[in-house]
Amino acid sequence: MRLVGLALLLLSAAVQSEPAPVSHAELLRRAEAGEVFAQRALGLLHAKRGTSEDLAIAERWLLRAAEQGDAVAQVNYGILRDSADGVRANDPENLDWYRKAAAQGNAKAQTILGLHHALGTDPDPTAESPGFLRKAAEHGDANAQGALGLMYMTGTGVARDFGEAAKWLRLAAEKDESLAQAQLGQLYFQGRGVPQDDGEAVRWFRRSAASGEAEGEASLGVMLVFGRGVAADVEAGARLIRAAAEKRNAAGQFALGALHLEGRGAPQSDAEAFRLIHLAAAQGNTAGQKGLGSLYFLGRGVTRDVESAYFWAWLAVRQDPAVTPLLETIAKELSPEQVDRIERQASRWNSGPRQ
Repeated sequence: MRLVGLALLLLSAAVQSEPAPVSHAELLRRAEAGEVFAQRALGLLHAKRGTSEDLAIAERWLLRAAEQGDAVAQVNYGILRDSADGVRANDPENLDWYRKAAAQGNAKAQTILGLHHALGTDPDPTAESPGFLRKAAEHGDANAQGALGLMYMTGTGVARDFGEAAKWLRLAAEKDESLAQAQLGQLYFQGRGVPQDDGEAVRWFRRSAASGEAEGEASLGVMLVFGRGVAADVEAGARLIRAAAEKRNAAGQFALGALHLEGRGAPQSDAEAFRLIHLAAAQGNTAGQKGLGSLYFLGRGVTRDVESAYFWAWLAVRQDPAVTPLLETIAKELSPEQVDRIERQASRWNSGPRQ
């Protein structure tokens, strides 16, 4: 599953506190006088506006409030830096700001540190780090609940447990956490941790898609195309899938590629199918990796390449053992030396950073 999805749960909460209903001029006057609340409020106000100029102003004021010890400013300053382009993203200094906020009991900072610990991306975890995420989830933080549910769903940092995944995802989904709604729908669709129920899956996909969540749009689109839990509507389903793909959602990219491959709801085009499925595979999407391996093996939309086929199928089987028969079929056309070399290459790729 997607670690990107976990990150989205966190970054969706970049603005944690609404500024007081006072004029911008008054906030600016008070911020310049050193009032920490005004500095934080001014920073959050500009962060919500989201332009490059506003984000630069937001960083400046959030830093001034953070340096005065304000926990909300500290966590949001770290998030703004992490979501920036360039060297500031993933800077260890950002973790320092999360630690300062977490030490004051800030749930968002605890969620982020807990997730970093689970993923092994905190080079200097504190003794409290392993429990931060669960602590925030147990205190009712929807982002933490959703992230913890996804970790149990994927086996990231914990033993995979679909029952626990459903428990935490439901808590987040009922608080309108749109990514958690989409993933809870997936559990109902697959019958993992909950009884299999297409109708219930569609209900959660609809709620997620209504918020513009790409995961929900892609999943609901697939259900509409195939008439699972809802009356079939290929045209409406294809529109939702395309909307998700245009947001660079891997599930949407794979699904749209599959539509092009079949000529169902989209013009038949092996080349376009290959392009989209490759995009999904490169994001770590298991179905995309399996599909890309098949396309390389069959030479659909691309020159036949057995080594590339094995590379992508090997990556897919790490997440889904059901891909093993495809991998074994491809391996029959390769020497043991080729297999060993490709697996080493794929292993290096699998442990590297993702876009």
